[in-house]
Amino acid sequence: MGNELRLGGSAAIASGNEVYLPGYHYIYLTDTLTGTAPVATVTPENFISGLQVLRNAEDAVSDYVSLYNGYFALKDGGDAWYIDSAGCLQNAGGISLSVPAYSSDDLEPNVAESGGSYVFSAKSGYSSYVWTINGSIQTTTENSVTLASSTLAVGSNALLLVATDSSGEVHEATATVTRTE
Repeated sequence: MGNELRLGGSAAIASGNEVYLPGYHYIYLTDTLTGTAPVATVTPENFISGLQVLRNAEDAVSDYVSLYNGYFALKDGGDAWYIDSAGCLQNAGGISLSVPAYSSDDLEPNVAESGGSYVFSAKSGYSSYVWTINGSIQTTTENSVTLASSTLAVGSNALLLVATDSSGEVHEATATVTRTE
C-alpha cells in the first residue's frame, strides 16, 4: 500500500505530533475508532474546500469516515475549516466541491478561492482539459482554469471535467460546486 496511514481501533497519533498530508494523500479508516478525540491532528499541504483527507479503507465494513470525521483536528487552517462527513475539508463560508463516489477518481477535481476568482484544478498529465460549468465550456491544455466569482451562482452549480490523455483516452469527472456567499 506504500505511503499510507491507516487508523482503526485504539490507534492515535500522540498529542503534540501531527499528520502532514501532501497533495492527494489520505488517512484511511479501517475500523471503529475507540480512542478519545482528537485521535490525530491533520495538516494538509493545501487547504482547499472539497479536498478529501479521510477515506474508508477498501476493506472497511462500515462508513467509518461519516462516523468519525469529528475525531480529527486540523492545524494551520484557521477556525473556519473542518472535515465534513465525506472526509473532505470544508470552510464554513465560501465555496466547496463535492465529487460523487462513482465519478472518475483519477482526475481529482478541486476548487479554491483566490482574489475574487475561483480556480478549478485537476490532476496534471493530460493533453487537454474541457471544463463545463453550468453549461459554459472552457477548453485548455492546462490542468486549471480561473473563473470570475460572478460565473457561479449562489447555491449548487454543475461541473463536468473531461480530460484526454496522450493516447487519446478520455477521462471524465462530475461534481457539484456549492457557493455559499
